[in-house]
Amino acid sequence: MRTHPGAVLGAVEAALRARGLTRLYGAACARYGVLSIIYGLSAWCDGRTLWWDHDGRRATWPATDPVGAADRLADLARSASQPDPPPHSPRPDTTPGQEPVPPPPGR
Repeated sequence: MRTHPGAVLGAVEAALRARGLTRLYGAACARYGVLSIIYGLSAWCDGRTLWWDHDGRRATWPATDPVGAADRLADLARSASQPDPPPHSPRPDTTPGQEPVPPPPGR
């Protein structure tokens, strides 16, 4: 039986929040949904199956078990070594690799 992807991911989200993961972002339409858990780990759903990629491997989970999926995703989120996010653009008064330019004297 197919469930709306948003309903499945909503249950996963609630279970993750109950486990202390609160910076979650998601969206869903009638066919697919996605829930971002941490940098580099997102769960997708089509109403029948949840899936995510971790360490170069795809994992799948039945959409009928959102709490079990949340348990697995929470374990992955806690054990993942999160790389630094991409660097921000330099400030306008800097050039990459150089120190900021100090303001002129007397200002």
